[in-house]
Amino acid sequence: MAVYTLITPTQLAESLLQFELELEGPPRGVSAGIENSTYFFEARDTAGRLQPLVLSIVENCPSDQLDFACALMVCLRNEALPVPAPLVGRRHQLSFEIAGKPAFIVPRASGAHALRPSPHECALLGEYMARAHLAGAAMCARISNRRGLAWLERSRAEVAPLLSSDDIALCDEQIRRYRRLLDTDLPRGAIHADLFRDNALFENGTLAAVIDFLFACTDWWLLDLAIALNDWCSTREAPGFDAQLSTAMLNAYGRVRPFTLAEHDAWQDMLCIAAARFWVSRLLATLNADRARKDPAEYRALLLHRRTIAPPLMTDRPRH
Repeated sequence: MAVYTLITPTQLAESLLQFELELEGPPRGVSAGIENSTYFFEARDTAGRLQPLVLSIVENCPSDQLDFACALMVCLRNEALPVPAPLVGRRHQLSFEIAGKPAFIVPRASGAHALRPSPHECALLGEYMARAHLAGAAMCARISNRRGLAWLERSRAEVAPLLSSDDIALCDEQIRRYRRLLDTDLPRGAIHADLFRDNALFENGTLAAVIDFLFACTDWWLLDLAIALNDWCSTREAPGFDAQLSTAMLNAYGRVRPFTLAEHDAWQDMLCIAAARFWVSRLLATLNADRARKDPAEYRALLLHRRTIAPPLMTDRPRH
């Protein structure tokens, strides 16, 4: 369930006035997702054109995080990347309040999720990520990763009662990895930080849209890639990785933005950190009965695999 805040058609119609839109029919709650409330609806603009739109009501996102996410979506859209940008209101605002919660509206993208991605789709995503990283580097705004090292350390204490002594040691190992990477010179900038398969849409062999930027932050570009690869390129039957999928994604990324030597050296650590982040966040979700949950065991198994083997970033390592 991903509708935590209920709204009425009247509330939405009143909110749409600031965008010079008229609601056409009632909004429809969307069950997919975990963190926020989502509604699909249609509205007519001043020329009478019907527009399919998406309302996102933000449930647990700080205001500065929302501002950063909206600004990044606009930045990427301005660079002709397939990102639906928030509508701009009469006062040039990107977000507004409805039912006492912050919210924003984006055009509804067409297409479907790649639940079993192909090498072609992984390559398209890899190219997109590299282009998005380079485009986002021009942003003046910066915001720290709210699920970075400090969060991991706090969360480890919260979930400790759920863990065996071996799992506590496994978690502590990833915290040490994280601390070690803080001393490295890894390229960084604006990242999506949650680019799972359900946050991308494909249509007619193209990447139609990348959505759900509410975990976007300023962090290592390599972390963004590790999060995506752990989801897109992992084998479903066992916690390994599909060589065809990972090669397609990594090669496509590296052709747009070549990897540095430091990134090659940090790659396995980054894959482990990315896996640990979702293992722990899923453990935290089990403590909250009101939220949708996913199985933490999936990412624990993935973490154990990434500790032993990682797909190479590219066949040729950089010389300097």
